[in-house]
Amino acid sequence: MESFRSSRVYGFCTSWVNLIFPKIIEVHVNKVYTKWHRSLILFWITDEETVQKSRIASVQHKKGFFWDKVLIETTGGTNYIDIKGLNKQIAKDLVTAISKLTEE
Repeated sequence: MESFRSSRVYGFCTSWVNLIFPKIIEVHVNKVYTKWHRSLILFWITDEETVQKSRIASVQHKKGFFWDKVLIETTGGTNYIDIKGLNKQIAKDLVTAISKLTEE
């Protein structure tokens, strides 16, 4: 399992929720799992999602000036997972890990 999270500096620039609870994506052997908190005061309210590797359609790496964004699209086109505020190298590692997952 590999774990990736958005930058805390990005969280400082955008919202306190992202600063204290950054969005996390875990790449397991057969699935991609994501978790993020929606509120700072009601910290127990979280969104969690799991996508099986057979449901991953494509991975997009959108490069920004300071931070990158990775967008994972699923088959059917209705659902996607995105994570913003990644450092350049972490975004590249995440795309590589998901690419390896889908090639197997």
